[in-house]
Amino acid sequence: MYRTVAQTGLRVALLAPSVRATQVQEKLASGETLQVATSYPRAAKRSSGALGCAVRVMATLGGSVEAAPKVYPDIDGVVDIVKSGETARQNCLIVARDDLQPVTLGAVWRESSPRATRLIFDASEVAEAVAAIERRVGEAATGQQDSYTQRLAGDDNRLRKKLGEEFAELLGELCTGGTATVQAETADLLYALAIANAKQGGSLLGALALLASRNTA
Repeated sequence: MYRTVAQTGLRVALLAPSVRATQVQEKLASGETLQVATSYPRAAKRSSGALGCAVRVMATLGGSVEAAPKVYPDIDGVVDIVKSGETARQNCLIVARDDLQPVTLGAVWRESSPRATRLIFDASEVAEAVAAIERRVGEAATGQQDSYTQRLAGDDNRLRKKLGEEFAELLGELCTGGTATVQAETADLLYALAIANAKQGGSLLGALALLASRNTA
C-alpha cells in the first residue's frame, strides 16, 4: 500500500562543510562558480540566480547528503532541501544560504515494506519537466523537428503508435513485472500523454489536477 504526503515549509539551501565555510562565503562574494553535490540537480542549477554565481553539479547523490563532502572532498558544498537545517549542523555542515527558493516536496511511502521506503520528488521539478515537454510540442507546431519529442508531436500517427506501445508495455509489466518496472513504464506512458495533452491545447498537469479534485480515495 502506498501513501502520499506533501511537505511544506521547505527551502533549497547551500550547505558548506564547516572547514570550508569561509572559502565558500568568499566565492559567493566574488561570484565564482560553485561546485556542488546534490540530490536535486535541477533545483541546484536554478539556484544560481539567487546565489549570484554559476552552480556546477559535480555529483548527483542517491544516498546520504551529509556524507557528500567526505566522498567528494573537492566540492564547495551541498545543495539540499531543508526545513530547520539542524540535521546539517549536526553533521558539521554550515547553512551558508537557505533563501534560494521555497519548495513543496511530495513523498510516496510504501507502507507494506518491513521498513517503510519512500520516493521523494520536488513538485516544482515535475512541473518543470512537463513544461519542457510542452515547449517542445509548441516548437513542433512551427516545423521544428530537432528532438524526439518534436518529431512525435509533429506526426499524429507516430504519436498514436507511441501511446499504444507504451500502454501495451505497461499492461505487460502489470502482469509479470515488479514495482520498479511498472513505474518505469508508467513514466514512459505519462511522457507520451504529456505530448498528447499539449497537442490538444491542454496539459498533463491539468489532468493530474482534475484527478486530485475528484478525491476518490
